[in-house]
Amino acid sequence: MIYFEDIHNNSMGLESNVCDNDESISEVERLPTRRNNRIDGKQYCLPSGTTCIWQNRTFLCDFEGCDFACSWSGNLTAHKRKHTGEKPYKCDFEGCDFACTQSGHLATHKRKHTGEKPYKCDFEGCDFACTQSGHLAAHKRKHTGEKPYKCDFEGCDFACSCSGNLTKHKRTHTGEKPYKCDFEGCDFAFTQSGHLTRHMKTHTTEGQQRQKKQERRIELALQKRGYKPWAGDRDILPPYGHYIREKRVDFTCVSNRMVCKWANIDFVVGVHGGHVFLEVDEYQHKVYDISCETRRMTIIHESIMLDPSNPLEQMPLVFIRYNPHAFRIDGILQKIPKTERESRLINYLRQIRLTRRDARSLQIRYMYYDTLSKLSRPLICTDNNFPTTLYDCCENIINQSSRMRRSVDCDNECLTCVPNGVTDMAIV
Repeated sequence: MIYFEDIHNNSMGLESNVCDNDESISEVERLPTRRNNRIDGKQYCLPSGTTCIWQNRTFLCDFEGCDFACSWSGNLTAHKRKHTGEKPYKCDFEGCDFACTQSGHLATHKRKHTGEKPYKCDFEGCDFACTQSGHLAAHKRKHTGEKPYKCDFEGCDFACSCSGNLTKHKRTHTGEKPYKCDFEGCDFAFTQSGHLTRHMKTHTTEGQQRQKKQERRIELALQKRGYKPWAGDRDILPPYGHYIREKRVDFTCVSNRMVCKWANIDFVVGVHGGHVFLEVDEYQHKVYDISCETRRMTIIHESIMLDPSNPLEQMPLVFIRYNPHAFRIDGILQKIPKTERESRLINYLRQIRLTRRDARSLQIRYMYYDTLSKLSRPLICTDNNFPTTLYDCCENIINQSSRMRRSVDCDNECLTCVPNGVTDMAIV
């Protein structure tokens, strides 16, 4: 490393490398330093492999608690807008209310309206073009295979071509989740802003209606096979053959560990010996943070076990996470009609037999989640954010035989008969 002050004071003996003109610049490797190592109008040709660190940061942020410092007044002005919320650069395209803190960001944004993509890839046969030079630089690394951004956590050899991807990766080590949902009563947090954006849609009317549509399909499937909505006190859990929709569970004993004080379960279904907490997970709940999902189930189970006044206390229960949308096995998309999936789900509910020894153990069973044929658990369990303590609690419900296809439909459509092929549904 060579510091700016060392160059400025000639303490590094760089006199012979000082050029009065720019003709020699092409003979020297350019380094990514401010103003190409130009100080006082002269070009400093630094030795190859060195980097100039600019320590002359005279412009300091005066907002309380902020230690930002920079070398240029313009950068400080732009930075302060993060504190004030000022966005003086506004898009003038009709119907667009975009505003930002820097003129460069506005210029980049306007290219979305104009379609302009001035940065083009010059690799032979590649027609890639984009709106930002940084995106082009990252794209070119796909051609070169260069991965300059490396994880510095001990024992981790992760490397990537984009600094943003490295930042996201490091959060798997630190557990940091800076993007938090600000919807009242929701404590979800995410490692990526895009995941938060998708999650926020679940709080909109449209998103909730889309979710309710899938839940309604399950309710109709339950009713078709003889299950009845529980008409009694909702504080009393439904007996075998009945269900409660949108059952509220209070976190009475462990609420200090969650921002939200309660949770709604999509369906509570009475089965032999206990109950199933059935959750309809649209698109495998990929927009939700895994650790938040697992913590929610853990606390629900724990609060039930610890609260003697809870009607569920000592009652065996199982979580079933049912995905009504696309899923893959070994990376291959599985094409199973929704009606067939729903029939298999109901058949599985009917074959469950719980005992008192199941009351204290947390059981999570996934249905139609991405998996590998050699795994007994869905791929979600291999995610870095999935708690290892729950790994043995999870099972993957898959079909062992193609005979299950249409034979699962019971001619009598009642709860007293066992349909053909029900034993083909197995937990592996």
